[in-house]
Amino acid sequence: FAAAAGAGAAGDGGDQAAAPAEQAPADQAPADNGGGDTGGGGGAAGFVNVVNDSGRLSADIPADWTDLRTAVIDNACGQEIAAAPDLNGFESTWNTAGVRLVMCPDVGGLTAEAVVGVLDFSTECTAGEPQTIDSYPGTHHAFRMVLNPWDACGGTGTSMLVAGIEVTGTGHALILQVQVVDSEADVDAFFAVLNSIRES
Repeated sequence: FAAAAGAGAAGDGGDQAAAPAEQAPADQAPADNGGGDTGGGGGAAGFVNVVNDSGRLSADIPADWTDLRTAVIDNACGQEIAAAPDLNGFESTWNTAGVRLVMCPDVGGLTAEAVVGVLDFSTECTAGEPQTIDSYPGTHHAFRMVLNPWDACGGTGTSMLVAGIEVTGTGHALILQVQVVDSEADVDAFFAVLNSIRES
């Protein structure tokens, strides 16, 4: 990718999304990390595989992001994994890194553009250049993805990366947000999640 992507959910801080200015590796291929392990297993070094409560969604999360939410919500996009050192800080400030991965299952026809457009941080962040990746080789299925980077969120150096994802051949759509406070580590977290997503 020309730029890395990250996003977080926020309250007054805004549902946050922004991308760091530095570039991410252009060809960061998915690692074979045994995705689909149940909570607490698998994952690359420094990461743990987390499965949501329905068992339909899993991804590798930084091992020190121990405040988790994996409950299923009764709506069309109710499959969720959220993780951070402190979820309240992640969801209400621009000072805490974190991730939120949401799946909208069986919503055929919902495009990556429509999904990523759900999250608009223009009142608190500076919009970066959106990027479209027509074919990204995910671990479980290939993706079509639109990345929206947001910078300088809340007047800070924090960025939010937001990816809207169509999962090829499934009818599923995903939203991935990573809030980037520490550029290198948090961008690594974005790609670790992206490269390990498994959905059903």
